[in-house]
Amino acid sequence: MKRRVSLVIAFLVMFTSLAVGQLSFSVQNVHAAYSTEIWKAVDIALHSSKSYSNPFMDVEISATFTGPGGIALTIPGFWDGGNTWKFRFAPTATGTWSYTTAASDPTDTGLHGQTGTVMSQPYSGSLNIYKHGFVKADPSNRYLTYNDGTPFYWLADTHWMGLSYRERWGSSNDSRWSSQYKGMVDKRVKQGFSVYQMNFFAFEQGDVDATGTYNEGGHVWNYERYDADASSFITSSTTYDSYVAHPTKALDNREGTMWKAASNVYPQWFSMDLKTNTALSKVETLFGENDTWRYKIEGSTDNVSYTTLVDRTSGVSGDTFSDPVSAAVRYVRITITGATGGSTPSIREFKVFNAANSLMNWSGFASDLNPGFWQNSDLRIQYAVEKGLVVALGIDWGRLLESGNEADYKRMARYIVARYGAYPTVWTGGGEYGQGSAASWKNVLDYTYAIDAYKRANTLHNDYTNTIAFRNDDAYHFDFLQGGHGALLDKSYWLNHYNETPTKVVIEGEANYENINGIPSYYTRETAWNANMAGSAGFSYGAEGLWQATWDSHDTWQVWGGTPTPWYNAIDKPAGEQMRYMKDFFEAANWWTLEPNHSVISWSGAPSGTQSPAVKTNPDRSSIVAYYPSTTTTYSGILNGLNVSDTYMARWLNPRTGKYTMISPNFLPNASGQWSIPSQPSTEDWTLWVTKITNRVSPPIMSTGGGTYDSMLGVAMTTTTSGATIHYTTDGTTPTTASPVYTAPLLITSPSPETIVIKAIAVKSGMTTSPQSIEYYKLLTQNVAFNRTYSSSSQYDASQTAAKAFDGTASNWQAASGKYANEWLQVDFGSNVTFNSAVISEYGNRTTGFRVEYWNGSGWSTAYTGTTIGDYGSPLTVTFPSVTASKARLFFISGTGFQPIIYEFELLNRNHALNKPVSNYTSSSRYDDNQSADKAFDGSSLTNWQAANNLFSGQWLSVDFGQSVTFSKAVITEYGNRTTGYRVEYWNGSAWATAYTGTTIGDVNTPRTVTFPAVTGSQARLYFTSGTMQPIVYEIAIY
Repeated sequence: MKRRVSLVIAFLVMFTSLAVGQLSFSVQNVHAAYSTEIWKAVDIALHSSKSYSNPFMDVEISATFTGPGGIALTIPGFWDGGNTWKFRFAPTATGTWSYTTAASDPTDTGLHGQTGTVMSQPYSGSLNIYKHGFVKADPSNRYLTYNDGTPFYWLADTHWMGLSYRERWGSSNDSRWSSQYKGMVDKRVKQGFSVYQMNFFAFEQGDVDATGTYNEGGHVWNYERYDADASSFITSSTTYDSYVAHPTKALDNREGTMWKAASNVYPQWFSMDLKTNTALSKVETLFGENDTWRYKIEGSTDNVSYTTLVDRTSGVSGDTFSDPVSAAVRYVRITITGATGGSTPSIREFKVFNAANSLMNWSGFASDLNPGFWQNSDLRIQYAVEKGLVVALGIDWGRLLESGNEADYKRMARYIVARYGAYPTVWTGGGEYGQGSAASWKNVLDYTYAIDAYKRANTLHNDYTNTIAFRNDDAYHFDFLQGGHGALLDKSYWLNHYNETPTKVVIEGEANYENINGIPSYYTRETAWNANMAGSAGFSYGAEGLWQATWDSHDTWQVWGGTPTPWYNAIDKPAGEQMRYMKDFFEAANWWTLEPNHSVISWSGAPSGTQSPAVKTNPDRSSIVAYYPSTTTTYSGILNGLNVSDTYMARWLNPRTGKYTMISPNFLPNASGQWSIPSQPSTEDWTLWVTKITNRVSPPIMSTGGGTYDSMLGVAMTTTTSGATIHYTTDGTTPTTASPVYTAPLLITSPSPETIVIKAIAVKSGMTTSPQSIEYYKLLTQNVAFNRTYSSSSQYDASQTAAKAFDGTASNWQAASGKYANEWLQVDFGSNVTFNSAVISEYGNRTTGFRVEYWNGSGWSTAYTGTTIGDYGSPLTVTFPSVTASKARLFFISGTGFQPIIYEFELLNRNHALNKPVSNYTSSSRYDDNQSADKAFDGSSLTNWQAANNLFSGQWLSVDFGQSVTFSKAVITEYGNRTTGYRVEYWNGSAWATAYTGTTIGDVNTPRTVTFPAVTGSQARLYFTSGTMQPIVYEIAIY
């Protein structure tokens, strides 16, 4: 297809400066003064004064931008459809920039010789990608940094097909999000990911879809795709198939590429599908070599029965042949029966012409660009970077590049650099580049870097041979490894690359995607930790269902093992959340200062191989990290080389939950500079963090520890260092002295399920800033009063309505001025709802008397009567026997004289035993470490507690609620109907009292529900009086 561009005369118009704050700015005239912020892109549109048959191929443009201090950046421009070309520019310094354009066609006055200015203002936002600039390799070649030298931790989510239709831009089949693509970006941003890893698949090899690569803007190219097949194609000398000689190369309209058979064993054949029965006039064949070829050309309408159209089996010399054909067929096949010189069958071009003499191959492929595809990609990339992500972009998978089409790939690289170089991107070139021509990919790599004015990080994605290559190439900045999928890896795999010279940054780019080929989630988590401990400067996470964007359970495209995993399930997989804990830990530990140092700890009883522990330290050993992969037994060690005059702190991190546990807040090493490391808490994976705290502020302590909560909660912070100031964040960013100062307890609340992370440091003049404290609060938001109908007796003003007390945020309802007694705040559920708890947050501790009431069908009944509620950051939780009603209200009896102000009023039907700290669950005994007490309270029927072998009478299982709770029901699930006598007991403050006595419980599929008069206690337990074997309990729920 050829495109004609209308003759346009470029008029000069005055244009006022654009508002700052948008990602990209489109303007109409090159002489306007443009305005943007430092590191943020501005679009400068030009309009050609001439007509071109193929604008993408016929014209190249560039512009030189000169800024403050003589900074000069020369960037390529891109064609954007019609007669429009654009420069996309991001200033690297504040001040005035001027530019001059140049075109390969200097007679085009619309594109050549245009001038203008760009005003660059300081960045006014909070995103690191604009505060610090684009990503590059640190001079040490050990890690990546932002442009200003701030270390950049690479935590990528892999969405290879994120620029295609497989990740829908404008629709979603998950009610949480209106856009599949946006929803996944938003989720990963909240989880602290820093990179979104994608590939254009620009040469439409069929990775995204059998018909090629497309999104809502259409295919990459305007061309007719025909399917090609062959009896065999070339294999490389390695263990891989090489796609350099793929059958499609015979249809790509490029004589420099070819299909080639695996060997010179005859016959070999090549065929193409014309899609419909087509009347033909001739077939032209360009063989790969000069020889005397013996071949025949056949046609078929059904791909079963073939008729001979051309018979050259007697032999014909040369490499180019034109054979007239008169037939109507859908399938055309050439069979090579021999070659006198013994050449391996190969075809550079196989050209089939219809009756009108129109060529039926891929005309327009890699030449007739479709701007619509790229405009849709703009929206996707812009959305990701607006959210603060760096976008890693690959041109295509590596297999089809060779010297014969290298020019196409360079042309595409130029287009991608021109279009996306002004955004915070990283170039990852070819996926599994070694499957194609490594030499050609190196040439593309070098070319990309040469035309990139910003000199950002640049690499190629490895296949799992992970060849150590390009070490002396200044354009190759990091080893982007692929560990493969299916097995845990020995740390020597990463260390070999880390220790290679010349030094390059090492990043694990693809290893053990979560659940790919059925591997367990812990493989992914442990692979990520092992990679980081062995020298990787970050990690690229991936999950089955995400990397290929599986739409639903019926979508089988590129499913690796088992049944399809829909994206909306894959995005919630546990290791994806656990990546946040890893990244936050390494950032808190100043990861860029740590180096692998196995000798610092002498282990006793540690395993070898993939499950061996790994250690990193900084040079003076003031920060020491050890990672313990999962194993069968716990073990201990001796930490060596500590300063005997210094004090240290030691903590465990649970990589599965993000929970930190203090081992010792302040220990002194022995006279030999050693410390005895206790065994890890269990055989699951753990991380040890030892930090020097001499003359260092003590870290903040949160009054409520991280964990899973079904309602809002308050969190107070303290430090044992007198006079210290606490700074904190709740948005996942690292706290600094510029972060908010802690002055009063925080109210943690959310209108939807959410994990909120609090990070805090403590500072004091003359002392070193404290180690960072981190807690994760997973709010399930099981408030039955949410998203209902609300009313109140009065309100202070139009903005403080009843609904504000039920919206899951820190907004509030306030009664009319001076009113207290008989004021009320009400929720109408719309139907009967059961609840047994209320959580209330008010302002200023104003209330002195209140009731929680429910509608009994004819009047208001009291569920709970109380006195004070408290203050903003200290919500009050009250419990009562379960009630069922269509309405509920908070009724005020008395107050201090000011009207009540309520931030949130939540109602829940709470299992009081769920989501407590693990230490709150205890038992008389346990069968083994995997069947501990907490497993009977985790809400899962797949786990259980079991008493020690052959113990029954006198065994017990208990939960500490952490406060007094009123309850009247228990639901118990056991294995094998073993129990013959039991009691449900509660702690009345001084002794255990009986709430219920029973005999049998039942089996796993028949939970036992027992009810009893309401009791109040701070603990509850299941006490066994008799049974047939030791009890096994799956779940106990208390209501």
